[in-house]
Amino acid sequence: MINELKWTAPFQVYIDGKPITVQFETQRQKTTLETEPTAITKRPTTTYVSGAVVAPMPGRIVSIKGKKGDRVEEGDILLVLEAMKMENEITAPRKGTIKDIPVKEGASVNRGDPLIIID
Repeated sequence: MINELKWTAPFQVYIDGKPITVQFETQRQKTTLETEPTAITKRPTTTYVSGAVVAPMPGRIVSIKGKKGDRVEEGDILLVLEAMKMENEITAPRKGTIKDIPVKEGASVNRGDPLIIID
């Protein structure tokens, strides 16, 4: 479907120091493209784990700073995640005890994967 729209653009020019208003009439076209829907793919979902500190991005676990049973305070470094050749320190969002560490050093993780469970 193509619709024609008229558009005017007034502007001023100065000739011998005197302002003159000039207006050109032009045409613009509006085009609407209609397509058939394509296949919809469902993204994989991450299972929610209570107390889990999850990966903020895909990457590789470089080092784990604690072990099961350790007490942590808010802001303590839990592990280091390498993503896009940068090392990111993953910290504890609150104080608690490390209940489980479902990842190992060197493991690849996806965004949203549980890294450490804090009770």
